[in-house]
Amino acid sequence: MIPSPCLVGYRRQILIMAGKALSLTTSARSRTLTTQKMPTAGETENCPVTKAPRLADVEKPVVLKFSKLTDVAFTPTKGSKLAAGYDLYSAYDYVIEPKGKILAKTDLQIALPDGCYGRIAPRSGLAHKHFIDVGAGVIDQDYRGNVGVILFNFGTEEFKVQKGDRIAQLILERIYLPQLLELEVSWMRCLVKFLFCISSQSKNKTYYKFLTDTGKW
Repeated sequence: MIPSPCLVGYRRQILIMAGKALSLTTSARSRTLTTQKMPTAGETENCPVTKAPRLADVEKPVVLKFSKLTDVAFTPTKGSKLAAGYDLYSAYDYVIEPKGKILAKTDLQIALPDGCYGRIAPRSGLAHKHFIDVGAGVIDQDYRGNVGVILFNFGTEEFKVQKGDRIAQLILERIYLPQLLELEVSWMRCLVKFLFCISSQSKNKTYYKFLTDTGKW
């Protein structure tokens, strides 16, 4: 079948229009690539570079502030860079009798970071070798007094604490400060009702009836 001249002319027009559209698209792409080419070494020096923020730049560093109340106080130190706590030093000499206790002063005043409390923990060396333990080691965030360490001697011999000895370590821990909400609910009453509902034994029914009749619940 021989196509008619009209059909041949129509196909020719379609091909011409498609060729023009392809040439326009190619030229537009070339212009885009020309404007978005890779900058040269000289242009790179003047281009501002945006860096992604690091986690260390976003979060503020946690700072533990302290002051020395006397000249005999010692600065808290760390045994290593990744140590959990700061070593606390005794500012005076003490003697702990067997099965006795003392309050050793550090002559330090500290200001804890927001959302933290200070926990005074024992040093493993003193506990293992000399049976020396630490008690009641909680420092509130708003406490500004002299930091003291309660030392217990659970051994059978007296233990001497000299000025400048490491007696404990201060560890910062996160804490929630919730508000109190009192509920007018008798949990014991709810518990008895729950046990009565899930039990089918007659003695439990009798016991519950006795409680309700006597008005104890």
